[in-house]
Amino acid sequence: MPVTAAGNRDDAVYALTTVERAAFGAGSLATATYAVVPGLVLLYYLTNVLGVAAGVAGLVVFLPKLLDLVYNPIVGRLSDATTSRWGPRLPWLALGAIALPAAFVAVFYSPFTGVAAAWWVGITLALAGVGFSAFVVPYGVLPAELGSGPQERKSMTAWRMGFLGVAILVAGGVAPLLTAVGGGGTHGYRVMAVAMGCVIFVGTCAALYSARRPAQTRVSAAITDGPGALRTALSAARHNQRFSILFAVFLLVEVVIAAALAGLPYLAAQFLGTEEAIAPLFVSVLAPLLLTMPLWTRAAIRFGDRRCLQVALTFFGSGTCSATALPLLGEQSRLPLACAVFAIAGIGFAGAQLLANTMLVDTLAEDAGASRERRAGVLVGLWSAGETIAAAAGAAVYGVILGLTGFVSSTSHEIVSQPRSAQWGMVLGLTGTAAVCILGALALTTRSGWVGESVRDT
Repeated sequence: MPVTAAGNRDDAVYALTTVERAAFGAGSLATATYAVVPGLVLLYYLTNVLGVAAGVAGLVVFLPKLLDLVYNPIVGRLSDATTSRWGPRLPWLALGAIALPAAFVAVFYSPFTGVAAAWWVGITLALAGVGFSAFVVPYGVLPAELGSGPQERKSMTAWRMGFLGVAILVAGGVAPLLTAVGGGGTHGYRVMAVAMGCVIFVGTCAALYSARRPAQTRVSAAITDGPGALRTALSAARHNQRFSILFAVFLLVEVVIAAALAGLPYLAAQFLGTEEAIAPLFVSVLAPLLLTMPLWTRAAIRFGDRRCLQVALTFFGSGTCSATALPLLGEQSRLPLACAVFAIAGIGFAGAQLLANTMLVDTLAEDAGASRERRAGVLVGLWSAGETIAAAAGAAVYGVILGLTGFVSSTSHEIVSQPRSAQWGMVLGLTGTAAVCILGALALTTRSGWVGESVRDT
């Protein structure tokens, strides 16, 4: 049902201030840093600093993430059921603000090498997952509960994506430099971890500021029932075709992003001469991301979400798969080509991230209005669990491909020469994964029941 004039007046009453929307967006400093830094450097840290075998390292970055399948829906259900003077979400955000930065730093403070280091990283990564779930699940619900209408939800998501770009730049460009400034090796990674832990803490505190306002939108006011049983909510998510298709597309995109993050240190060191070459590659991705994001918003309003997402996926896949040419070029041509193809990928990445997240919050608002129940936490819990599992799967697949192609692991004090098969494994671990996942995502966008257009409030 279209929004009435009275509804528009209600939107004005419930509207967030610009500072509140920006504070919400700044929460991405925490979520993106936690996702990007381990995704970018953890596999490399395990294989090239701690001396963990590539196949084992791939399992270490993947298996702890499986716990998110347990953590996130439970945190979502508990946050839906929480009653406090600060509302249902704020206590959980506060818990995450304490636990997540501390556990994140601990991941890079392993006193061991080899098998013992694999156990240390696996256990601390599992603990970090608890803190991340406590924060990211209620954080993901906020636009649906605080946003007074579709336009404000889009505005909140745009702020979130803007800070996401900043966080990726900091995590992807600055983190490797901090490692190098810290002297490399275990000490360098510890310096980097403390600095990035501070960024995570700042982001969580900003989100706490935005969440201090009670949920009072027309959508939240329409909720007449408390949260149902966890099993009932999970069943509702499974039978929500719009959510299911969007969820599957998002997971495939996240696998590609994770494989790209895991592969960048290897590609930079092997083909571009130094790990510090990651910085210009990230700039190549983020410059078009920040520049084109407003254009994706306008295009989605004019041409529809589905069509624009298909275009974004095409750009993303084309740019990523073009990196296959790197081993075939001379050394002088590799960096310009890498920057060019990652710029194309960045254009698609911007659209895929923005559109997927805006459609998610619209779907949450629609589900709340239709069910009259507070179960957005469970839905976001599933979404966040899938995101972390997909990210871990992308890194794990990349690690397995390295192992199958003969990659030689080492400690920070060793210099090894990789066989030709492993060099191709570094490239095809990314581009092959991207080709399969992007084609699968494009196929899903053609299915009926797709969340094609923005959902309007009833």
